[in-house]
Amino acid sequence: MNPISLGFQVKSVTQDLAATGDIRAEGDVRFKQSAISALQHAAEAHITELMADAQDYALHARHETVGKTDLALAHWKRTVPGPARDLKYVMFAGP
Repeated sequence: MNPISLGFQVKSVTQDLAATGDIRAEGDVRFKQSAISALQHAAEAHITELMADAQDYALHARHETVGKTDLALAHWKRTVPGPARDLKYVMFAGP
């Protein structure tokens, strides 16, 4: 995604949040180009790492391609806090 369209997406989301009252914004909200670039860099890094983890889980399960369950497991592993992340404590249902 090019930074210009990402800037429009960020502005759109910000305006939606301001309209619903989730954030306080007076007037037009502006973002520096460096902030948009940092956001894009962080998003790309997160997705790249998520896909790498999903590919590792797919290879471990002897799948030929990354599937929905591999992505779900990679996402879960990144979002669940604390000791629950240790897979030896979690029982998974089969596919």
